[in-house]
Amino acid sequence: MNTRVSTTGPLSSGLLFVGLIAILIGQRILGGVESGVLLTWGGAALVATGFAVRVAAWVRSSGVVRRVESRLIIAQAGVLVALGLYALTTRTGLDLLGTADAEIGRAALIGTVAWVCVMTIAATALAFMEFTYLRMPLAVSVEVGRISAAGRAGVSLACALVFLFSINHIASQKDIRRDLSYLKTTRVGGSTLAMVDRLDTPVRVVLFFPQVNDVLEQIRPYFDELAARSPRLRVEILDHALAPELARDYKVRDNGTVLLVREGDEEAPAIDAKPPAVPKQAGKLASQTIEVGSKLEDARKRLRTLDASFQKAFAQLVQPGRKLYFTTGHREFSEKLAPGDDTGDGLRDMNGVLGRFHVEAETLGAAQGLAADVPAGAGAVAVIGPREPFLSEEADTLLRYVRGGGRLVVMVDPKVDSGLGPLLDGLGLQLHDGVIASKRHFMRRTASNADRSIVYSNRYSSHPTVTSASLNASQVATFVYGAGALERRKGELPPPRPQIVFPLRTAADAWRDLDGDFEQGKDEAAGQQNLIAAVTVPVVARGTVDSGTVDSNGNIPAAGRSAPGESAELAAEGRVVVIGDGDFVTDKLFRNPGNLLIFVDSLRWLIGDEAVSTDLASEEDIPIEHSREADKWWFYLTTFAVPLPLVGVGMWTARRRRRKGGRS
Repeated sequence: MNTRVSTTGPLSSGLLFVGLIAILIGQRILGGVESGVLLTWGGAALVATGFAVRVAAWVRSSGVVRRVESRLIIAQAGVLVALGLYALTTRTGLDLLGTADAEIGRAALIGTVAWVCVMTIAATALAFMEFTYLRMPLAVSVEVGRISAAGRAGVSLACALVFLFSINHIASQKDIRRDLSYLKTTRVGGSTLAMVDRLDTPVRVVLFFPQVNDVLEQIRPYFDELAARSPRLRVEILDHALAPELARDYKVRDNGTVLLVREGDEEAPAIDAKPPAVPKQAGKLASQTIEVGSKLEDARKRLRTLDASFQKAFAQLVQPGRKLYFTTGHREFSEKLAPGDDTGDGLRDMNGVLGRFHVEAETLGAAQGLAADVPAGAGAVAVIGPREPFLSEEADTLLRYVRGGGRLVVMVDPKVDSGLGPLLDGLGLQLHDGVIASKRHFMRRTASNADRSIVYSNRYSSHPTVTSASLNASQVATFVYGAGALERRKGELPPPRPQIVFPLRTAADAWRDLDGDFEQGKDEAAGQQNLIAAVTVPVVARGTVDSGTVDSNGNIPAAGRSAPGESAELAAEGRVVVIGDGDFVTDKLFRNPGNLLIFVDSLRWLIGDEAVSTDLASEEDIPIEHSREADKWWFYLTTFAVPLPLVGVGMWTARRRRRKGGRS
């Protein structure tokens, strides 16, 4: 009689898969809200119930049915193991494992890869075996071999998917690309045209190319437009072999080079004549070269960034060098990584932008006299993420520098004792304790609650420091990492009273996390937080330097210092940009357009140079930035919408083949 007993139905696996879907919705769609937490725990309960039902069926069964139930239990146990691994990738799980803060990102990544692989293999094998088992409603019809074969097929398919996704991930990380697009000549950028419009000294541009050349045909319209813009810009085309003296004097080795020469006020020489001698005062700025290439295939990449290359060379040729002093000696971020820094903590990308605009970087620390004064001729001073405190004398020097008309940018974290309290206090600012966090406007990086401190915002004002970002607010956003909130200091300020505006604020759901758990507590009210402050400080005294009467504190500021006896008309105001995030321009954030635009516009506002611009025409490929919502839909489409129909077609084909085999 036992041979006619019915086998178990799909209740166990049904509960398990419904529970998995509930957990997915609770974690990925409703994550961070109360309904999401309830759905997650409800899904976990369904998964546990389904496993209990399967164990009960195994206890009641015997013979071949028990052997099949054992295989199904192993598959469901694999799903439970995957869920356990997922739980360990959460912030709570990582804390239970005692993971160090520096290793959280790496540990979360390893755990995510592990649970996804185990879940894919176990769930696919379970689904294949369960579908086969449903076709055997009676114990007498159970075939262990068929069910085992179905399980092996599921494992094979899952392993193939894991391999495919792994190869795709590696390829995306290695960034292997093939350019199949047609070449288009880069247009002239608006900032390049503005620089040429302001040209006040003759510049000779020589294109070293044969008269018939594919690359020349691509760049000629670009330089014709520039030549038509200003009579002081003269463009010529010369073959390298026909102008040996010119090529030798300016070290041009072959065709495919663009030469820029700053000429004197005298009449320009003939095309076949030797160029004028380099003015002594010009130094290295008398000539610049741009290597393009004479073969189209070799020049393709350089042509896409022609406008940026020309603007950099042109700026170095005709504009005076400007110095930006970076403070040092307090573990500030720099291009050279310090012990313990991550690869994204450098300033390589930011220094590249400074080089493009002909801004020379210098260091300024106690050894260079920071505790006493800022060197004369400093265009601006930058404090980038100090992790050790400044001396009080150094902070006082920076404050005197600003009050004397100096320009300063400060990027500082709230969790660090930077020693810059007197400076911020003198500017009328206060940096609050606690890290700004958000449950909605954040970047998902480690799949833990710590990601809530990587906040983004596109709520820009009309201040010059955010002009470019504001114009592109529908396409870009600015990120901060563990930032602090800025606010006007309470109480009256002694003269000169600074004027303060806040060009960038967070969304209204942000709060200051005071206890480090990245959960909004009862004492952590949500509201808009100020991320950036722009401060102007009027200079209240003017006179001659040797009179000793300059600023309100009786100090002679370096910004206005000249030789004794000379009249020194000081700047009308000092300018300061304060950002409550020391990581703002590090490599891990600077490649984001919203951070780049604010940095360049802040630099323009500080040094008062409109030639520094973000308007560069380029066809260089840039990474496509997706919003969190867009990434969510891409995940669902690639995970379910594409694979599931393929799996369905495969199962339908296999079923038809079995039917034909049975009829034959």
